Amino acid sequence: MGVSAEISLNADNSGTIVLEYRISRLLETLGAQDGNINWLPVPIGRADFERSLQRLPGIRMLSFNSKRDSSDLINTVKLQFSDMDSLLFFLDPGGQKASFESGAGVNRLVLQLTDERNLEQDEAFAGLIRSVSQAYSVYISLEITPRGKKTDFLMPVNDLLSASAPIILEFQW
Repeated sequence: MGVSAEISLNADNSGTIVLEYRISRLLETLGAQDGNINWLPVPIGRADFERSLQRLPGIRMLSFNSKRDSSDLINTVKLQFSDMDSLLFFLDPGGQKASFESGAGVNRLVLQLTDERNLEQDEAFAGLIRSVSQAYSVYISLEITPRGKKTDFLMPVNDLLSASAPIILEFQW
């Protein structure tokens, strides 16, 4: 699975986030093994977003699009958030992996993408993960609209999965 998140932030910390999920059609096949052929094993469909957004104050869906190509299901959703707390809660409902600080003229958004992990695992399983994830990446961009500044991060999913130390992004403006 690959993920793209393009965050556009206004001066009042409201804004939009455009998410694109590229899900291997192999996941659909895995879902069919237990009789759930019409359900993907990850909650990313329109109904999943609509249910989740009912529990998230300050966020609403502006658009949702789903399409298939020869190898992937591609879902794109555009959300509007009213403030930074709403965005943080959407990105990290547990409140452990996303934070925002503002003070002394500096704003800082921190996103933890992975945890520390022990990589002593079955090599055959690790090889399978490497082979099915090699075509996917994680892309995150942050655009500060009043200042016209944009920065981004791109990393192959393989690198994220094989990292032994936490991968943490920090955006400052």
